[in-house]
Amino acid sequence: EWQVGIFFFQAEEGIRDYDVTGVQTCALPICQAEKIGSSMQLRDDSAEDFSEATDFEMLDKLVSVSKLQLLDIGCGAGRLSRELAARGAQVTGIEPDPIQAAKNREAEPVAGLTFTEGRAQELSAADNSIDGVFFKYSLHHVPLADMDRALGEAMRVLKPEHGFLYVIEPVMAGSYSELS
Repeated sequence: EWQVGIFFFQAEEGIRDYDVTGVQTCALPICQAEKIGSSMQLRDDSAEDFSEATDFEMLDKLVSVSKLQLLDIGCGAGRLSRELAARGAQVTGIEPDPIQAAKNREAEPVAGLTFTEGRAQELSAADNSIDGVFFKYSLHHVPLADMDRALGEAMRVLKPEHGFLYVIEPVMAGSYSELS
């Protein structure tokens, strides 16, 4: 079993750390259906058990991304980018590997989705222009010496009134990580 740490940062509220495991109920106190800005709504599922939720089910429970401007940093082959675009978001998938970035750009076009080559430490988006920044299983690939710069860049591009940072990372816990 994998354990996943989900870190959801709302620009005005601070970092919230949620551990979703196969054995615990995940209570999400930020999800109180408060309206954020004019287009983003957090979902009210604070008492729900998310232990069996997929990454996409968890995303759908936390926030509606329709009509939002989003960055998917370290997008790999672009699965999350495509899912976000399918939910009505305008997405830029950013991939540091030049070979994968080229494959992404050459793939079948998807409405609302653009792929580019780039690094988390050097985002091309303007200050305060992005509703949400995603690091889905990619933040741990940023060199440790560049981690503060990468997170600083994410904060720089987020809209201060309702921007959010959504990080999903593997947690070194659970039966998959146990030594025999």
